[in-house]
Amino acid sequence: EIAEMLPGILNQLGAESFSSLKKLASTVAASGDNKQSTEDIDEDDDGVPELVGNFDETSKGE
Repeated sequence: EIAEMLPGILNQLGAESFSSLKKLASTVAASGDNKQSTEDIDEDDDGVPELVGNFDETSKGE
């Protein structure tokens, strides 16, 4: 689990990287209310067609 690995990761970061990580964490926490649900994201994929057919069968004929 990531929580168990975090102390080891933080020990390997330099001061500049640690500051950047703290800034990123605060930015993510502040924007947490603006997250889209996965259902909203799936609905935005209207331009991508659904996968139909079996490509394995088609490739055997080549």
